[in-house]
Order: sequence, then C-alpha cells, then structure tokens
Amino acid sequence: MNNLLRRRFFCISSIQDSQEYLTHCLINGNLNSTVFKGTLYELYVKSYLESNFHCFDLIKIGGANDNGADIIGRWNLLPFYEEIKHEEIGKLPVGASLLKTSIESKYFNCARTQTSLSDINLVVQCKNHKGKLGPMYIREAGIVLNHLKYPKNSSFMFIVSPNNLSTKAIDQMNNTQSALIHLSITPLTCENHSKDLKKWKGGNLSSIYINNYARKLLMGFKMEQQLKKYILD
Repeated sequence: MNNLLRRRFFCISSIQDSQEYLTHCLINGNLNSTVFKGTLYELYVKSYLESNFHCFDLIKIGGANDNGADIIGRWNLLPFYEEIKHEEIGKLPVGASLLKTSIESKYFNCARTQTSLSDINLVVQCKNHKGKLGPMYIREAGIVLNHLKYPKNSSFMFIVSPNNLSTKAIDQMNNTQSALIHLSITPLTCENHSKDLKKWKGGNLSSIYINNYARKLLMGFKMEQQLKKYILD
C-alpha cells in the first residue's frame, strides 16, 4: 500500500520521529501522561525497527480510523537471507515459497522472489503496559490483521511490549493462524526529562517470541537466531 493510499485509509500522525515528539511535548505537553509515554514508546519502536530489523516505509498512524494498528509499513527479508545464504549456497530459504510470491525457480536468482522478500507487509501494535501481556491482546492482534485484509502469507505483525507474554498468551499466539512476532522492548525513562532522547534509559530488546505460523513462513531464515543478536541482557 503506497503512501497516497495510506493517507486515504488511515489517519497519519503529524509527528513521525521520537526526538521531534519529545521536543514538542517538552514545550506543549505533559510528560507524565499515559498518552505521552505510549506515543513516545510507539515512535521509538518505529525507529528501532527501522534501524535494526530492516523495516522501512514505516508510518505511525492513530485516531479513530487506525483499525487497531499503531504502525504500518514494510519488512525487508533480503538482508536476513544474505546472513545465512553462505550455508546453503544460492538456495532459497524453505519458508520463502510460502511468502505469497510467484516463485519460478527454487534458487534465489529469481527476480520476482527477490522483490517479494524485500517488500513484506508489516503491522505493529505497541502495548506499553507494566505487566505481562495476556491472551486478549493476542486475539486482538489476529482480528486486526484479518480486518486489514493483508495477504496472509506475506504479512507479519510485531506485537511490542516491555515485558514477556503470559503462558496463556503464548498458547494463543501459537493457535493464531497469522504471522505474529512478540518483541519485549523496555520503556524509555528519564528522571530529569532530558531534551536529548539519547540520554534517556531503556529502549532495549530483552526477548523475542515467534509464533508457529510465522516460523513456518520464516523457515530456513534462522530468524530467531538472527534477531537475538540484538538482545541486551
């Protein structure tokens, strides 16, 4: 979905950068409010995914027409392929054939496959909650993906929260017939509310969970292994 279509179907937030939002709120907002903390977290997650996970064209959305999504955009899987292709020279990862592509060859030199792997649909939900996420949030995520009507085998949702999933939430993840990945990213905090976001603490990835459906689509990419290199103990 290009930017023009996105603007037709979603309410695009006026501020798309976490530092810009912090600066704006230092002048105009309440830095202790739930809205501020939640929005800053969403914008930081947007930046984190762009910088570390090869996500691109990400747009923070919001308002009554957000359809339950906080961020929408694209995910480029080609760099992850580059990381593992030396182990199986030239061969396409097993799961790539499920990523709704027009694969005409089992080898990676197929132009259509390259294009498809570099342009995966991505939806992000951020839940800046103190406790573990329960199954209701996972059910909600599945409903959101179905409502957006993105192609099932070329669309992923990242659910991002500060803490791990509950046991029941993990069960719900694996029973959901959509590609879901949970990331635990710690919230941003700063006692003195520094103007420089780089001086704030937090924002670290602490755990990753990939559900069964996503594992099937990503089979052969060794995605869990690749993403875990960003985890800070």
